[in-house]
Amino acid sequence: MTENSPEHPKRRMPLNPLQAGPHRLTKDERRYLLKALRLREGEKIEVFNGHGLFALATLRGTEEEKPYLEVQEPQEAPKPDHELFLAVATPKGDRADWLVEKITEIGASGLIWLQTERSVVTPKPGSKKFERWARLTDSAARQSRRVRVPSIRGPMTLQELSQEDFTHRLVASPVKTSGGLPQGPLKGRTVVVIGPEGGFTDHELEQLKNSGYNSLWLSPHILRTETAAIAAAAVLIAHPS
Repeated sequence: MTENSPEHPKRRMPLNPLQAGPHRLTKDERRYLLKALRLREGEKIEVFNGHGLFALATLRGTEEEKPYLEVQEPQEAPKPDHELFLAVATPKGDRADWLVEKITEIGASGLIWLQTERSVVTPKPGSKKFERWARLTDSAARQSRRVRVPSIRGPMTLQELSQEDFTHRLVASPVKTSGGLPQGPLKGRTVVVIGPEGGFTDHELEQLKNSGYNSLWLSPHILRTETAAIAAAAVLIAHPS
């Protein structure tokens, strides 16, 4: 089961908090609706809060130059039977931004930045990077018709990650082995761990093995961190559920 919104207008906008009644537009919202979308008086748009709620809203007040949205009663989209989380050593530069955008489009439920022995990037919680990633998830969710945006957390060590509650634990591996993907439909919460460009150390691989991780083979070739994360997300989202 997916958590995309039902058939509603293709034009969408994140809105938080989301509640029924009039919503006075901010400067950025006004620019987006009136300039980018060219929305007119009486036209409808779908609004969503990123946590499963969505609603239809009608543009009003443009003739008085005090535009606002008349928001209908919010509805909650069904929660997915399977949630996919990616735990990834943070890539360099704008590759992290690209990764955030694409895992949102594919349908991942969360992204956890990993701090590994060979990590070269360590994002600070509450920094402008996290603010930018939140904007990217909103934008990607708007485009891909998602009503829930992925959570972005970290940085987290492998030891800290092992304390998290997951139904299935996988680690991307360049070595093809058996026993990776579970047989049958995936339910609950799955995490896929992706190492840094230099790979995990032997100590970290042993740590993952002891924490119950199975290998997930993605390609006969060596993949960049962000490429491996996208490949893993595509494989797990397409897996029967």
